[in-house]
Amino acid sequence: MHILTPLLPTEKEVIWEKINHKSDLFIEEEEEDKINQGNDNYSLDTVAYLNHIKEENCKFLAQSNQIISQLDTLLAIHSSVTSQTQDFQSESNTLIDNLHFLQELYSSLVDKFKLFNNLDSIVKKLNTANNSKLVLKPSFSQLLQDLDTSIEFINDPQHANYKDISVYKSRFNQCLVRALSLIRNYITSYIRSIESKNKEQLVNAKPITIDAIINVNFVNDLSHITNLFTQLYIRSTDHASLLEDVYNQYFHSRQSLLSQFIINPHIDSVSFNEDLLTLSTTQIKYFSKLVDKEFEIFKSIFFSPLIDNSINATVLQPHLESLLDPLYYLLRNKILRESSIDKLSQLITFLIDEPPIFLPILQDAQSRLLFQLQKNEPKPYSRTGKELIITSNSNKNKIYPPIETSISVLETVNGLLPKPVFDDITASFIDAILKSFPHASPSDLQWSLYILHSLLELQKHVNSWEILYLNRDTQIEWHVTRPWSVKHEFNDCRLKLQLKIDELIQSFAQQVDDNDVRRTWTLCKESVGSDHAAKLMDFIAKVKGSDWRDEMMHILQTENETDAENVDEEIEVSDLDD
Repeated sequence: MHILTPLLPTEKEVIWEKINHKSDLFIEEEEEDKINQGNDNYSLDTVAYLNHIKEENCKFLAQSNQIISQLDTLLAIHSSVTSQTQDFQSESNTLIDNLHFLQELYSSLVDKFKLFNNLDSIVKKLNTANNSKLVLKPSFSQLLQDLDTSIEFINDPQHANYKDISVYKSRFNQCLVRALSLIRNYITSYIRSIESKNKEQLVNAKPITIDAIINVNFVNDLSHITNLFTQLYIRSTDHASLLEDVYNQYFHSRQSLLSQFIINPHIDSVSFNEDLLTLSTTQIKYFSKLVDKEFEIFKSIFFSPLIDNSINATVLQPHLESLLDPLYYLLRNKILRESSIDKLSQLITFLIDEPPIFLPILQDAQSRLLFQLQKNEPKPYSRTGKELIITSNSNKNKIYPPIETSISVLETVNGLLPKPVFDDITASFIDAILKSFPHASPSDLQWSLYILHSLLELQKHVNSWEILYLNRDTQIEWHVTRPWSVKHEFNDCRLKLQLKIDELIQSFAQQVDDNDVRRTWTLCKESVGSDHAAKLMDFIAKVKGSDWRDEMMHILQTENETDAENVDEEIEVSDLDD
């Protein structure tokens, strides 16, 4: 309780009355009086004890103050030592960083000097390389790696300012060329030795062992050069000629072995009198196996998973094609003597599905087929008088002979020639057909219907072939009074055909009697059949007008009803028979 103003006696009593508990700090007044009046020993001893305790506490307090003073001194000393230690650590870190930098600089300089110092040892090894098998030693692989590292270092733009860097660049490149040349020399020399070895074995070899010597033994003998070739391949970007020398030697040796002991004996045994298709299929299958086997041999020797092999695949193709030269020559002579369009078409059908390596044969066959097609274009036709003789319903489908022949030929070669070539030859055939029609009198209605039927049949096939070719005729016009000029005319064969059909329909429509619809319909059916007859009557109706159309519709309706009745009668008769 905080007392802010003096209290009256009565107020004190009220306050003391409110205190209802005793405290160790308070004593009764009676006890206090006894203590003040008393002189007993207990009290004196207590006072003496308390005085002693007080003295001891004072001593302890003095000692504590002394210790605190000493601790303050030690704390100050500690702070000073800590500050000095931090300064020392900072200076030590700086020295350590400098030491690390100098160590790294030293290591870098050692590595750089090592790159340059290696030059002398590399030059010494390469210049004293009298042993042809040096390239097979493990140390040679390490030498190539050292050269790669050194060349990469000196080609770095950051090192362009080094003293005599251009000199070192030239010398390291010379060493690399020398090392790769040693690989080239070893591989080419070894391939030649294997070729000579195989030829010696093949001279007296039995036929059944020839394949094993040329293929199996050859691969086994050259299997160890794959790693060497890979080392040359991965460094061939700037040294392609060395790689090319290896390829040339390999292809020359393989060509020599295969030509002398396999291909030429096989060609000599072939009978040229065989049928074109039989000869071609047999020989192409034989040479396909030969090419596949040659590819596998090359792959086993030169292909490696460590390289992209793109150059390998590129250079192999001409070699494989050269192996097929005897086949090309053999079949070309046979193809040039073939005059049958059907046989040429059969050969082309077979060749279309063959690999692209046989494309020259396909092109020869297509060229020969095109020549025969041009040679057999429709010629002007002379009527025999038998074209319009109808002895049965099947003869209604007969068409103009040049058109029938042309359709048959073009259907045969469709898809066997390049699309522009086929379109061109089709356009030529159509032009020749349109020029081949013999002259007919205006009153010869049956002949006109016959030609119309034939042209409509031709048009149906032309539309199915989807001709996209526009024939361009180029002519030079000479003038007396002005300079000559070149004139280009684009002719659509489909349009020409349609115009010719329209012309014949118009002519036929003008020839028929306007009032004789039924006779015209009967004539059309007998000449060209019901399907084309209906189309022709429809075309004529466009020329004759609505009266002709109405009469024609009436005739068709009557015939349809009659046909339906006949069908019903046939069904009734069939039911009775059952």
